[in-house]
Formats: sequence, structure tokens, C-alpha cells
Amino acid sequence: MKKLRSMWRGRSVLALALVLLMLGGTGILAAGVTYTDVAGHWSQTMVEEAAANGLDMLTGDQFKPNEPITREQFTHMVNWAFGLTTEAESLPFTDIAADDVYASDISIAYRAKYVGGRSETEFDPYSPLTRQEAAVILSRLIPLYGVEATGKIETFTDYGSIATWAQDAMGRMTTKGYFDGYPDLTIRPLGTLTNAEALALLTRIVADVTINSKDFTVSAGDVYENTVYTGTITVPAGYRVTFRNCVILGTLVSKTTEEKTNWALEDETTAANVEYAEEAPSTGGSSSSRPDPKPDPDPDPDPDPEPGGDDDVHIEFG
Repeated sequence: MKKLRSMWRGRSVLALALVLLMLGGTGILAAGVTYTDVAGHWSQTMVEEAAANGLDMLTGDQFKPNEPITREQFTHMVNWAFGLTTEAESLPFTDIAADDVYASDISIAYRAKYVGGRSETEFDPYSPLTRQEAAVILSRLIPLYGVEATGKIETFTDYGSIATWAQDAMGRMTTKGYFDGYPDLTIRPLGTLTNAEALALLTRIVADVTINSKDFTVSAGDVYENTVYTGTITVPAGYRVTFRNCVILGTLVSKTTEEKTNWALEDETTAANVEYAEEAPSTGGSSSSRPDPKPDPDPDPDPDPEPGGDDDVHIEFG
């Protein structure tokens, strides 16, 4: 297991800053991407390090830090941050063409089951993502067992405007400190999330969460806790294994039938994809498999205003 204390393993902000200083440039020099619109922005160092480590938003030389991030762009950023690369066999969404810029990212997100469509057939890729929508999506990606949904969230004056379907996720993400409020003591659940804010949010989360990206075979009696798994986990026939407070975004493979599989998924552990070695009659459903995500609710038609400017930033980085 590997504790990722930085989203970009082994690279320090100071080292990257020195390289940029020696190069004498204000843009970002990285493989395949140079952003020219973040100099002097509060997110500059963060975006520089992300770009140097492979984040290409597929928007040319513009990161567009103050623009609202769309649903499709958010899947692209999440997949990069968590190292997700495996696509679904097919997509049910009629508004996603195979040659769309972010089609593969939406497919990856759908397979990992952290995002659904607006309906069973529409993804709505170009809609800006609201803060409460982001909270729900991110809550499907990380272990949150035992994290209270109440307490801190009630300190914000507008917490009552959080939609019912987002209250638990928004509350837990706030308790963890991933979401913060604004200087006017609001949380703005209906407000949009900018590209820079989305990156800052993911930076904070990935620095705090244990992510294991390796494919591996368990040993009998193993107990795995408090981890996000993005690869393939194989459980040999006859092995008893326990997962507690884990999120398996990859695949959990049993080398025996569903009836004979002997694993325990405890403390809100979920598995996006479960495979058994042999076909067997259904036992009425297995707690090991996470169902497809329900359609994502439509955002409120009258969202709260966006932050007034760069000084009004609710997510601190660093």
C-alpha cells in the first residue's frame, strides 16, 4: 500500500519553482502542454505542478482558472488525479459521441461508478458542476465511514439550501475539511466550481487519502482498511478476506462462484466492479457490488452567485 502525500509523487513545489525561474518563463513548460493564463493567479503554483505531472485539460494553452468546470471536464480531472484509466465496455448516453474530447473520461468515470447521467440516456456533459454535485461525486470516491454529516456544516448561514440528495455528502466533505466556506460564512452549495477550485479540492483530497493503484492477489485472512483501490484485486478460492472503509474503483475478482466467495465488505466499503470465476444462480444480490449510480439530479435553475473574484476563494492550497 502506498500513502500518497502528494498528488505528484516526488515533486516538490519548491523544486518546480526553481526550474521555472531558471527557464525565465511565465508559462508552464511540460510534456505537451503550456498554459499561459495562470501567471499571478492564486492557483499558479498548483496548476504548474499539475501540468508538469501530466494534467492536460485539452483546452490548448488556456487553463481558464476562473471558468466553471463542466461535468465532462471534472471527470477528466478526477481520472487524472486518481490514476483511473479503464473504460466501460459501452455507454448508455446518447449525448456522448465516440469522438467527443472527453468521451473516454466519461466512460472511465461510468465504469468506476462515481458519476451517472442526468437520466438513463443523457449525461449532460457541458453543464457547469455545482459545489453540491461535486460533493456527491467525490463522496463516491473516498472512504468516509464514521465521518459525521452534521456539525460543521450547520455553521454556514446557507446550509439550509443544500438539496436533500446532497446533504450527507456535503456535510461529510465539510467535516473532513475538503470543502470550506466563504468569508461571508456561506457554503454556496448551488454555486459553480471553477477549474482552479476543482483542482485545489482534488489536491487536498488526494494528499489526505491512501490510494493503491496496483493489481494484487490477497493472502488468506488479510484485512484491508481505509484505502482507495484503483486496480484489480484477486481473491483466490477459499480465501477469507475483509475490507473495511474501502472504495474499490477498479475490479474485485473472485476465483470461485458467488455462493462460495468468502469476503466481507464492512464499514461502507463499496466495489465498482465485481467478477466471479464461474457462472452461478443469483443469490438475490451481493453486498460486494456497487450498483450503477442513480441519475444525477438536475442543478437548481437559480444557482447562487459565483465568487466575486480571486480574493474570495474558499479553498486554500498549500
